[in-house]
Amino acid sequence: MSEDKKKTKMKLGPIGTLWNYSLLSAMIVIIIMVLLEPFGLDRVEHNKYLIILGYGILTILACIITKFITLYIFKIPDIFKIPESILSIKNFIIGSGLIVLLMGFFITSYASLVYTGSIYSGWYTRDGIFSLSGFWMNCGYSLIITFFVSTFLFFYDRSKRLSQRLKEEIELNKVINERIERKKSNEKNQNDLFPEYHEITLTGNTKDSVKLYIEDLLFIESDGNYTHIFYLQNGKLIKKTLRCTLKQMENLLTDYSQIIRCHRAFLINILHITHVEGNAQGYRLRMEGTSERIPVSRAYVSKVYQRIEA
Repeated sequence: MSEDKKKTKMKLGPIGTLWNYSLLSAMIVIIIMVLLEPFGLDRVEHNKYLIILGYGILTILACIITKFITLYIFKIPDIFKIPESILSIKNFIIGSGLIVLLMGFFITSYASLVYTGSIYSGWYTRDGIFSLSGFWMNCGYSLIITFFVSTFLFFYDRSKRLSQRLKEEIELNKVINERIERKKSNEKNQNDLFPEYHEITLTGNTKDSVKLYIEDLLFIESDGNYTHIFYLQNGKLIKKTLRCTLKQMENLLTDYSQIIRCHRAFLINILHITHVEGNAQGYRLRMEGTSERIPVSRAYVSKVYQRIEA
């Protein structure tokens, strides 16, 4: 698989696309309809499963319309993405609310057409008075079904992400182990020249500074207005603290491609990663010379994955 395809797949996620979400939602709705037979389906004797299939098609239509409304009117992308933050939860609620209203409209019209042969009877009483009682009742049913659909998709998504992370973990650890073995082999070979080391000086907002070799830098951790710098010196772990932001450190280290951000609070040296642990949320990295596990947030998973494999 090419790097572009890997990047796209990781960005979209297991159910990040409209069609995946729509088809899965339709399948779940059909299963619920077959098992529970709501909306008077228990009284239907002929063409019951064709009618149920119609509800599945309406579900797909509601998802597509919701996608276009939220994208082009509300300017909200990835409306069906499983929530990862307060903002995405808000967007997910907006999308779910629109689906509930659309399904309420579709079900009211469709059920009326199927059972009476006319859409009119779903919106008007026998006295010819316009009424939304059927619409609101069907919105309530749709809300319940949407809850079950969203719950299923949430756990389905977590399961797929976990499976994906475990697969990536195996691949990354294979690359890391090969790198470690090459390093050990070079150290044993007395004919190899010593590698050229690059000495740098990291400075903060005060007169304090830290002088080290970039090859010995393990990671940098943000702590409010301070940063903690962890590096190796004669095989021992050293920790120094400077008064500065992580962004300042990142700007100082832009010339060194092995130093990348993996989290809002961490910069890491990918050459000192000894093991990768994956879960549904992202990775945790074991670094040489320390027992601390460095988190990789989901926003940086793709970048870290590609840099380790490079």
